[in-house]
Formats: sequence, C-alpha cells, structure tokens
Amino acid sequence: MQCSWTNLPVQAKIGSFIVFLLSCVVVFYIGLLRPQQMQIAELSNRVHSEQQKVQVIEKFAFFYPDTDRHLASLESKFIQTSRTLPDHPDIREFLLQVDLAANTSGVKLLQIQPGIGINKGEYWELPIEIMTRGNFFQTIAFLKKLEDCPRFNSVVRLSLQSQTGDLESNFVVAIYSCRIK
Repeated sequence: MQCSWTNLPVQAKIGSFIVFLLSCVVVFYIGLLRPQQMQIAELSNRVHSEQQKVQVIEKFAFFYPDTDRHLASLESKFIQTSRTLPDHPDIREFLLQVDLAANTSGVKLLQIQPGIGINKGEYWELPIEIMTRGNFFQTIAFLKKLEDCPRFNSVVRLSLQSQTGDLESNFVVAIYSCRIK
C-alpha cells in the first residue's frame, strides 16, 4: 500500500497542512523570535544600566560643577585625615603636641611613657601614659587641648589624686595609625 498525497482524504491533507504550519510557527519562534527577544531583554538591561551611570554622572556634575575645586577640597580632606590618622606609628609630633598642650594649659608634665603598640587588624593602637600635676581647671584645659590635637587620640584611662592643692593626674592616651610601614 502506497500512500501518496493525491490519494489522501481532504481532512488528512488539511490536518497535515495545519501540523506543517504549526511546526513552521514553532521553528520560527524557537529559532528566530525567542533569541531576538532574549537579545532585546539583554540590551534593555544594558541600556538601563548605562542610564543609571549617566544619572550618577549628571548628579555629580550638578552638585560639583567645578571639578577642579572639588578635587582640591578632597585632597585637603585627605591631608587632614592623614594628619588625624597617619599611616605610621611615629609619636614624635604627638609628644610635641602634648608638651605644647601642657605649657599652654599650665600643667606640669611629670612623666611620658609610650607603651607597646597593639595590632587591631586594620589599624594600630599605641598607648601612652602621661602623668601631670596642676589644679583642676588646668587639668581640664589640658584634656581639652589633647582632644583638640590634630592627631586622633582617646583617653582610655584617667586617675586623679589630690596632692597639696594640686591634682596629680595619670592618663593613658591611645593614639592610632593606619598601618606600619
């Protein structure tokens, strides 16, 4: 039994034609239309990403129309931060600032003893023990001047003893540095 197109009933021919058309539509969709849709979606995402970048740049340009002045401002802030939290543990400048603070506040420096630096991971902490003698107001002024020093420091321990009208103060001040070279 040989089957030919001319011997098939009309309904089989119509069914075969419909199956052929559906398979052509599926092949067209899978082979051409779907990859194009995926590429369109990818390009839309890239366009959206680029538009966000452009918005960031436009926002920056709006807030900082003079980029040279903004760059100079950032550099001065960097220099100020480098003074506050230097990348070296050198304590000479801080000790000079302590001496100046003592002289201007009127307290007498009895002893300055640097401790051993402690590695805190991202930074180093160096404790410095400072003993002073002065009245209450001089001691407070000295503490205020220490707080106002350009190098970041914190008083981690303080003890006061009264000595014939004066206070003998024992401070442990921690100074910090970013890393040791």
